[in-house]
Amino acid sequence: MAILDDGTLSMAAESGKGSPRGGQMFSEVMDHFGPENVTSFEAKWVPAMPSNLDKFNANLRAGMSYEDAAANTFTGKMTAKYGLTDVTVDKSVLRGEFGHYTNVEPVFSRPAG
Repeated sequence: MAILDDGTLSMAAESGKGSPRGGQMFSEVMDHFGPENVTSFEAKWVPAMPSNLDKFNANLRAGMSYEDAAANTFTGKMTAKYGLTDVTVDKSVLRGEFGHYTNVEPVFSRPAG
């Protein structure tokens, strides 16, 4: 499922047996909406879909900043391919302990200018 609302893309994708890989799904969504129409991507990482969340937490524990930790996830790398390289992590919505968060909602945007 993917939604584009006023330039902001959000989606939920989980690859499984017989489904395309995550990178292919992301690319297909971007192609569908047109990368030029996507100005930001809002993510929500929770334990039910742990891959980005686990990587984010591991990155924090390795000493990365919140923004670098988010950028160094699968979603961060995919959004960067489309020019969404400014990362914001709203610490007010984080749930859990440092390095063991259970809710993270980063936003990946195009740089201004």
